[in-house]
Amino acid sequence: MRQMKPLLAIVSLLCIAGCGGSAASANLPDTRLSYNEAVVRSSNEQLLLNLVRLRYLHAPQFFEVTAVTTQSAVTQGGNASVGGNFGNNLVNDSIFTPFATVNVGGSVQVEDRPTVSYQPLQGEAFAERMVRPIRPETLLLLLDVGWRIDRLLACCVQRVNEVGAPVIASRSERFGGDRFRRVGQILYELQMRQSVEVNVAEHAGHPQLYLTFVPGPDDERFERQLGELQALLELDPSRRSYRVLASHAVASREEAAAAEASGEEADEVGDEADEADEGAAEADASEEEGAQEASATAAPAPAGADGRDYIVMRGRSLLGALFYLSHGVSVPATEASARSLDYNDLDGELVEVGQTVDGALLAIRHSAERPEDAYVRTRYRGRWFSIADADLRSKQTFLLLQVLFSVLSASDGGGPLLTLPVGA
Repeated sequence: MRQMKPLLAIVSLLCIAGCGGSAASANLPDTRLSYNEAVVRSSNEQLLLNLVRLRYLHAPQFFEVTAVTTQSAVTQGGNASVGGNFGNNLVNDSIFTPFATVNVGGSVQVEDRPTVSYQPLQGEAFAERMVRPIRPETLLLLLDVGWRIDRLLACCVQRVNEVGAPVIASRSERFGGDRFRRVGQILYELQMRQSVEVNVAEHAGHPQLYLTFVPGPDDERFERQLGELQALLELDPSRRSYRVLASHAVASREEAAAAEASGEEADEVGDEADEADEGAAEADASEEEGAQEASATAAPAPAGADGRDYIVMRGRSLLGALFYLSHGVSVPATEASARSLDYNDLDGELVEVGQTVDGALLAIRHSAERPEDAYVRTRYRGRWFSIADADLRSKQTFLLLQVLFSVLSASDGGGPLLTLPVGA
């Protein structure tokens, strides 16, 4: 027994020495989540900062996190002491039993030393991604996963057929675009009743997107809303399914027949021009077959002369969407016209965008003090700019911008690399 207690002290010290590696490994889950949160917060603040820069007509600049590497420095310490009486001592006719006293102490400290690698997003490839118009396929895919169609249109589309968006990202009639907002409102109401479907079918030998309208339980209300939408967009009222095209559509059926007779192209739809024009009759037959495949519940009728059988969306570029939404940044009254953007309306009169924009899709406030109730905040030109945590409309719009930026502008590197050590 007298030999065991010193041995226990030595074993305890060895255990302390071995805790360094396990302490670093146990720290891994918390470290991973901490870096995840930090990268997301940094991305949000960067996007907000660039929106504010655009409001002041300053050039945006984006950096991408390419790698996060952290080294864990493990500091270990330990001490032990053994004392006592190991002999028999006779004192005043008393016998002391031999004893041993063991004192053991130790400590382990784990310190993270991160290294973050950034890469500026620039160059021809990035510029092309920023100025390329957002295609209808991207928007309709987002619609299919649950995004509001009126918000997608308001943020990312500047024209649907001949109906143009407001000049400033606002719900206020002051900035025009009342017919555009009504189109979005009708589509959203139909979306909420599950009366809007996105389908892909073949047209003229190529896959083509279709927006199909399916009657719901309230057929009368459905027909009334669809009729108003068809009138606003000048659509063929006999149809329930329409091709969705990018940029411009310039050819009606009459124009297609005339183009065939003169040997010109039958269908020119911006950068999505049909490559196979084999005659108006063959195109009609192919379209009918493709549209029927698009929706078994609402097969389209033959096109008539009352309207078009397609919906043309002119999308904004990602940079254009950022610039458009940057008007929701409020600025001090002294800077509203001197250092930030004003706008000319259609009559040539100056529309001063003051401290706030009525009904802004993305309302970004300013303050001298650091806001504590902010969803995201950043500092610029000596002031704080933020989105209020209670402003659900702005938060949804900002999240949509983050999703679009991640999808459309990121490099092909596959995202940042996070390297964490798991041993001492």
